[in-house]
Amino acid sequence: MSFNLQVGDLEPSMALTVEDSSGPVDLSTTLSVNLQWLKPDGTLVTVPLTVVNAALGLVKKDWVAGDTSIAGTHAGRIEVTESNGEVAT
Repeated sequence: MSFNLQVGDLEPSMALTVEDSSGPVDLSTTLSVNLQWLKPDGTLVTVPLTVVNAALGLVKKDWVAGDTSIAGTHAGRIEVTESNGEVAT
């Protein structure tokens, strides 16, 4: 997936669908959904994602000041912590 922003942009939010090989993942019983985010300067951060529609696996990242201050290609993966404590990426 590709998502384009300019340095300093805070809109639009990044909308994502959490999927596995069977399609969208039902997030109804998850404890947390996080984005492990690698910035172009090598900084790795973990930030919470907001669940928009748990049944459909829809989440979003609302940008805050500083999030988009570094130009370049950013990479990330979603980390889901299930109610039993298991973590899936």
